[in-house]
Order: sequence, then structure tokens, then C-alpha cells
Amino acid sequence: MPVPLATSAPLWLAVGWPALPTDLTAIAWLGGLVTAGLCLLYLIAPRRRQVQVPFSGLWQKVLAQQEARVLGRKWQRLLSLLLMLGLAALLLAALAEPLLRPELYNAAPQQFSRHTAVVVDLSASMASRDGPGGQSRLEAAIAATQTWLQGLPPEDSVALLTASGTAQVRRGFGTERAQLRSALQVLQPTESGLDLAAAMGTAGQMLRGRPGARVLWVSDGGPSTTALPAELTATLQVEHLLVGPAALSTAAEAVEAPAGPTSTTSPTMADLSVEQVRIRPQPGDPDRGTLLIRLRNSSGAPVPARLLVAASAVAQTPAEFAAEANLRRVLTVTAAPGVSLHEIADLDVGDPRFAVTVQAADKAFADAAPWNDVGYAVVAEQKRLRVLLVSAGNAYLKMALEAQLRVDLTEVSPQAYNPADYEADQYARHQMDMVVLEQAGKPLPEGTPGLEIAIGLPAGSTEVLRRAEGPSVVPKAAEHPLLRGVSFTDTNFDLVRLVPLRTGDTAVAQAEGAGAVMVARTVPVRTVLWGLDLLETDLPMRYAMPVLVGNALAWLAGEDEPLVLPLEPGKPWSVQTPTEGRGWQYLEPGSPPRMARVSAGLLLASSERQGIHVWRDLDGREVARPTALATEEQPLAVQVIGSPLRASAQTTVQEAAPVAQPRWTWWLIAALAVLAAEWWLYLRRRTV
Repeated sequence: MPVPLATSAPLWLAVGWPALPTDLTAIAWLGGLVTAGLCLLYLIAPRRRQVQVPFSGLWQKVLAQQEARVLGRKWQRLLSLLLMLGLAALLLAALAEPLLRPELYNAAPQQFSRHTAVVVDLSASMASRDGPGGQSRLEAAIAATQTWLQGLPPEDSVALLTASGTAQVRRGFGTERAQLRSALQVLQPTESGLDLAAAMGTAGQMLRGRPGARVLWVSDGGPSTTALPAELTATLQVEHLLVGPAALSTAAEAVEAPAGPTSTTSPTMADLSVEQVRIRPQPGDPDRGTLLIRLRNSSGAPVPARLLVAASAVAQTPAEFAAEANLRRVLTVTAAPGVSLHEIADLDVGDPRFAVTVQAADKAFADAAPWNDVGYAVVAEQKRLRVLLVSAGNAYLKMALEAQLRVDLTEVSPQAYNPADYEADQYARHQMDMVVLEQAGKPLPEGTPGLEIAIGLPAGSTEVLRRAEGPSVVPKAAEHPLLRGVSFTDTNFDLVRLVPLRTGDTAVAQAEGAGAVMVARTVPVRTVLWGLDLLETDLPMRYAMPVLVGNALAWLAGEDEPLVLPLEPGKPWSVQTPTEGRGWQYLEPGSPPRMARVSAGLLLASSERQGIHVWRDLDGREVARPTALATEEQPLAVQVIGSPLRASAQTTVQEAAPVAQPRWTWWLIAALAVLAAEWWLYLRRRTV
């Protein structure tokens, strides 16, 4: 059957020549006629014209030489014929190419399979059971993905990825639906947050260079503050398949949603969660502390609840805390809608690890997100401090320092004290973390933190001495760490020195109507100044004395707020080692110990497990850190990524296949080259 020529054929095929051949048979007949014509023309021998010359002997010699080259001339003429036939063959091949390769000139689009990277959200919020019959969001996501696969053309290639704190490829591109469904069925939610940029970046790398590339994002919405890099949103075609409240609350908005992320929030949900737990040790008594708890109630109405506080020295997971059955406190509270703060004071913190569980008092309250009902906290580690005391033998000050269990105290007399011996650049020799001066008459060492208690001025000082007799000393900055747990009520001061303030100084306490008495200075190094004589006040005999000293040492050591910040599961961690331990091991909750990664005094790790993570050295010293989800990883957080799943996405995409370049131009170039060679041979024959 004749094959019609396409409109993108060579130019002479489109101008409408008469008797244009339309099939290969016609091309063959045309080739035969051209070949026969060329051979016939070539056989017509050219006749030499006769010229009379006066002497024939000379020409007889020339004719004899020409007869010697007859065979070579015949060979040249045969080559010329072959070149002419090759030129004709090239022209005929260019003419016949649309018939020999019709796919090059077929303008109709061709079908080809799509490549879809299915990215399933496995963050902690996907464990929320707010679906019909208590179905979890991940179960709903798997069911929705299975339904989508049923409507997918069999030739489409699909890859499966999961997203949580890390991105994992669960199955590469392929058309085997049974294996893909099996990989979906074994997915389980993690206990971490979501790194959406890492997941989309991995999907983009897998789709690079593949036809019909797109990403199908299957999620409950994800964290509202996660943003995709601009280079990803510009190159990736992302469609979403939402489950949970996000599928309902964003149904109308998602149709018109832009390609970038937007966020909204579902109104209510039956969920009580522990967002944050902190332990603040009590000043002056390291075995007592205050527990600070932040709850979130997403139900939209007040909910009576109980807070169960468990402590342990070794537990890391809720099951381990429950096994010890060591409840320290059970507190009944009313969780207001939204965020509420609760405080448990005077708590025994002898065991450094705590787990706080929230439970609804009403059993009819079905918590849809039980995964966030437990929060963790640990007591801050306090490093050993080497303190130099320069005093004339004040027993009150010495006892206040020795009451700090982490202090290694060295005492010298004011006469034996030389400030130059304890400067910061001499630390390798003296090994003193800070210096305490009490009426020493000499300055603090340069660059070394210190507490100066003096009613007079050190030698060489240019400060103007100002004093106040019998003042009322009151807090000036009661929120400052130096005054935590301190009160000057009923404390008598007979004589104080007024400390002038410099740029950056903080007046912590003052003599009413006079000036600053206690000053916190940060430049050039942390320094605490007390304009007091401990023999001219009854402060050393009060509970505030060891508390003030302990606060000063902690502030000078850089421990402004003794609260341990939690780690976010799924993110890389670097924890400062408080000691120079060796052979560190990492204990992940629910896993056996393994060697820890250590670099530049930092303990490096990453995990998607909730609980208390521990690092332990060969000497038994430990570093413990609790985990907590980022605040944006809430069950009601919704983020629209890309556009909703379209109905057309479940059919084979009709797109133009890549069109190969026609070769007839190369045939013409070859014909011109043959013609040039024939012309060169012709000129050579004329010159023989």
C-alpha cells in the first residue's frame, strides 16, 4: 500500500512536482531508468576531430605513447561511470527517505509511558488515627495509593520513596504493580519529623532525564514551615494526594493552589499532646527542681487530664519508664484549648531522666494521636569547676563554695596571690576556671572569669570610691540568673560600695536611692562584682548566701539557663562533650550500644526514635539528651505542595515522541562531494 509523504519531507517534495513517485516500486523504476540513461550516454564515445599537420613523424611518436596508456584511460573512464552512478544513487536515496523512514515525518503524537516517583510521608503525624473506624493516616494513604495504581496504565513506570527525617528509596522504577503493592503494605510511620526538601531532592534526582516525569506526594499535609528550594519547585511537576483533615480542609483551596507551599490549619481534633518538658534545678539544692510542662489541646474545648511524672536513672523509652513503675507525681489539670503551661515545683530530681505522660481523665475522650502523649527531659549536666579562692580566711564564703558539690577549691592568701599567675593565657599551667576574690586588694586576673567581693578598691584602680551606710538592698534585675531563687527580705547591710556601671553592665541589685551594689559584667570577660563586706552584713548566715554563690559560679561558667534543649528526631545532632571522655558509646532507645562518632569534642548522631538518647564513655560518664518533635509537626498542620491529583493523570500521557533528524540533507552533501570529485578527475584527464 502506498505510504503518503509527510509535510516535513525535503523541500522539493513539498513544492508539488508532477509525476512524483509515491511508493518504493516507483522509486525503483525511476532508479532503473536513470541508471540506463547514464550508461547509454556514457557509451557514446566522443569523436576526435581531424587536424592536418605538416610533419607526421612527431605525432606518430605521441600516438604510440597514448596507446601505451589505453588500459589506464579505460580504468579512468570506468571510475567516472561509477561516480556518476553513485551520484544518482545518492539523489534517489534522498528522494526515497520519507518512504524508507516514514516515522521521521509522522507529525502525529506518539504514546509513551510516564515516570512517577511516589513519595509517601512517614513522619510521626501519619500515625494519627482520625480516620473511619480508627484508621491511621498512613493506612488511608496506602489505600489511596493502591486505588491510584489500579487506574494507572500498565506501561507507566513507578518508583516508591518514603519521607521522614530522611528520604529512602523503597523501590526503583518499574512496571511490576504486585511488588509495588507489597512494598506499600509494609510501610510503618516513624517517630520523627519531616524533611520535605530532602525527599523532593531525591525524587528529582531519580526523575532526571526521564520522559513524563512527575512526583506524587502522598501525605497528611506535612509541617507548615517547611519550604522547598526554588530550584526544585521550578523543575519538578508535583501532584499531591492528601489524607486526614488536610484532604477535607484544603479541598477547595487546593484546586487553585500555586505550585509553592501554602498552609492552613484544620479547626479541631481530639488530641492531647506534650509539646515540651524542662527541668530547672533548684538553686542551692541540686537534688530538687522544678518541672515545666507545655501541653497542647487541639480539641477546641477544655479537657480534664492527668499528668504522670516518672523518673529513672537508666530508662530511655516509655516501656522502660513504665517497667520501673517509679511515679514521682500525678497531677490533675485542665488542659485549655491551645497551649497551656503547667509547673511542678519542689520535685525530687535525684534521678536525672524524666518522662511525662498526659492522659484524658474522661475515658470517652479518644485521643487520635497517641504518639505525642509522652514528653522527655533530663537534668542538665554540670561540669567540674576548679575555683581559686583568695581570702583572709572568711569561713562563711569558704563553706558557701564547698556547698557546691562540683567545685574543686584551692585557697591562697591575698599576700601570696599574684594576678599575673592566673591570667587566661596561663591556663595550661594553673588550670583554674575562675577566681573568687574576697577583700584581696588586688584585681582579677586578665581574661579569667571571677567573682570580686570587696568594700574597697583594688590597687591601681582609678574608680571613685562611693559607699552607702545601712542601705536597703533590693533586686534591680530579678529575672537575671544571678538572682534566681534569691530574696534580700530581712537581710541587713551595714556598709556597701556603690559599683559604677560600664557599657554592657547589668545592675543586678542596688541600694535604694543610691546605686548598684551587685553588677554582672560581660566585657572583656564575665565578671561578677559585689560591693559588700561579708563581715558587715548578716547575708552569710542566710540561705541566700550559698544560692548567690552557686548562681555566680554557674553564670561565670556560661551556664546561664540550666535547661537541656531537646533533640529533634530525624535531624543531624552534635552534642558537646562535657568531659574529655574516651571510647564513647551511643545508646539509641530500644537498640544495643554501638560506637559513637566523635569529632572535635562533639558527639555526632542522628535517629528517628523518640526517647532519651545516651552517650557513655569507658569511665561510665554519660551525656543524656531528650527528644521532642518540632512544633510544626502537629497533626493539624497542613501544607499544600503542588496541585491536586488530576483525573487525566491516571491515563497514558499523549505527548510527541522525540523526532529524529532527517538524513536527506546528509545524502545531498555526499552527492555534492561526489560531484566535486568527478570534476577534479575530469580536470585531471584534460591535463594528461
